[in-house]
Amino acid sequence: MPCSMTFWPSLKRISVSTPRASLPPDSASVGMITYSLSTNHQKDIRAAVGIAPANYNIWLPRKTHEPIAWMQTTGMGDTTYPWDQNGSTNGAKWLGLEKAEDNNCTIPGDIPTWKNGDHVCYDFEGCDENHPTKVCTFNGGHQAESNDSTSSNWIPDVSWEFFSQF
Repeated sequence: MPCSMTFWPSLKRISVSTPRASLPPDSASVGMITYSLSTNHQKDIRAAVGIAPANYNIWLPRKTHEPIAWMQTTGMGDTTYPWDQNGSTNGAKWLGLEKAEDNNCTIPGDIPTWKNGDHVCYDFEGCDENHPTKVCTFNGGHQAESNDSTSSNWIPDVSWEFFSQF
């Protein structure tokens, strides 16, 4: 049964013709909720994009570790939910690695991240069919928008491209 969802003014409305929905973000705070739902609702959610997601500071259900198409964005200057929490397994880096493992992706020695210039997106290799895993990092903080030379706000465009695979 098709359904419609509204998110990001630049994308207006989309129709999803699948028994499972895609879970688009609409603010940075939704990144945590998106992650939480993605840990045990894989039969209901086809794909999810976490904007500034966190794997802590929110109730997390028992993880099923079933595959789900996953994309996330993180500002490398985010002090609210940083990329890495200095030696713990909290942070967006660990969340991305968890989703990559759940999707049977090849885990690299180091995930390429933003150092300078435009945003950097890394597509994990070898993932289960229809369960891609993408991590995007950029020069910024805890935010749902990011401007660089590729676009006035590249996050909706890259997210739409990700969702459009299905």
